[in-house]
Amino acid sequence: MRPIRFSEQRILTKLAINPAINKSELAKSLGVTRSAITQSWSRLENEKNLAIKSIINYPSIGLRGIFGWAETTTNSTELENFSKWLHSNRFVDFITESTITSKMDYIVMFKAIVQIGAPHKHFVNQLDRFRKRPYSLKVVYDDILSSVNTTNLGLYDGDSWNFESKFRFGVTIDAASDYAEILPTRSMLSPTNYRYSSFSEKIIAFALRENYRVTTPQIVGLLKLFGEEPPSNRTIRRQLVTFRKRIATPYIHITDIGLSNKIIICIEEDPNQSNLLKVFHAQASSFPRTHLVSSKKLMVLEVDVPTSGEYLTIAHNLSRIADSSTTICTFIARKSLEKKELHEILHNLR
Repeated sequence: MRPIRFSEQRILTKLAINPAINKSELAKSLGVTRSAITQSWSRLENEKNLAIKSIINYPSIGLRGIFGWAETTTNSTELENFSKWLHSNRFVDFITESTITSKMDYIVMFKAIVQIGAPHKHFVNQLDRFRKRPYSLKVVYDDILSSVNTTNLGLYDGDSWNFESKFRFGVTIDAASDYAEILPTRSMLSPTNYRYSSFSEKIIAFALRENYRVTTPQIVGLLKLFGEEPPSNRTIRRQLVTFRKRIATPYIHITDIGLSNKIIICIEEDPNQSNLLKVFHAQASSFPRTHLVSSKKLMVLEVDVPTSGEYLTIAHNLSRIADSSTTICTFIARKSLEKKELHEILHNLR
């Protein structure tokens, strides 16, 4: 792993705070030339896969994001069949399985993007089927109402992470729990505000999901690839501006920076008796990198950490704050994560 240079570190820190900032604004704020920014940016793109991606407001384009997990006390055939079904289902775009869990059981976690109407109803019915005999699995799921991506580069010196999990995580969670009732939640999705959208609009939205800075020529190429007649360049530029304002929330994506271990935290709570989900919304940036999805009663955090040693401390701290109204399970994710590519997702959303 090549260490991050000081000049690159300054750029990444600015991008982590404001992912929408452009290169000219970056140059001005850092007191360097635009060409210096472009040179460092290109190097980070080529060597560290730097990209500005987006969280998409799925209801605004006629879709529902669904997340959840299934768990059993034994590595059963029923759980294996559930996992096979997830892998074969066209709407599931992310799957991971547990290796070591805090409850010493077995978990499969998933996320799906489903069209509203009949496809959604059928998908949910299939999930419910695995709750019944002969499977009898504990399957927990809900619509995604909030999604947050954070990268805390303040913990990173360009070479290593100063993630003192035993102190930082335990203390910040304990402190936030004391005022959880007044914490805001960062919710960007409205489950009742569904809007029909054309396939062309879905293409633009998912192009923004992969690249917040996607260009008009790239959109034209994608539309043609999927057999859609592109509108004028002016229309596409206008759509990109509108979508960036209304349905896309940018975040920084970068790899090969020493975060090679993924810990998954699954939380189920009674929203009338617990405020733990609010606490995690507020404290997501306590970790080096976090992707969080939640509903009113469920939350999944994918936490990237430097070493798997942080797992035991995180699991211990979580076990301390759980109560009768909250169920928490923490597990180390398998290295072989299943995540669909852009063309696979779009092919299923016509």
